Amino acid sequence: MLALACLRHGVPAVQGRGVDRLPPEATVGVTQTLVRSLDIDEAQAKRSLRSPKHC
Repeated sequence: MLALACLRHGVPAVQGRGVDRLPPEATVGVTQTLVRSLDIDEAQAKRSLRSPKHC
């Protein structure tokens, strides 16, 4: 889904490299699942796994 959004907005779609360049409206449904930092704690991991995923 994010790769298609990347293509639609003209940013790199391969390996999610353009996801950070997408406008906020393109990531509304998945913002809770996106990585915010490489320093992740248990609460952040649980939150990302709990978020509903719509395909």
